[in-house]
Amino acid sequence: MTGPRIKVRLTGAPETLLGTLYGRAVDSRSARPVLGDPLAVDTVRRLDYDFSKMRISAGDAAGIALRAR
Repeated sequence: MTGPRIKVRLTGAPETLLGTLYGRAVDSRSARPVLGDPLAVDTVRRLDYDFSKMRISAGDAAGIALRAR
């Protein structure tokens, strides 16, 4: 799936949901994903948002995926 990039402007609690989404995407791109969520990867690609400020490591992403699982 591809499409236009969507600008996201969230703050506070709603912005933390992007961290969960990003964690699922990072997990999905790992060699041995916990969830393997390709929709999260596609959604992150489509959002115009600076995910680097999330500072989510591969270990953090695995933890996020385990909680979701």
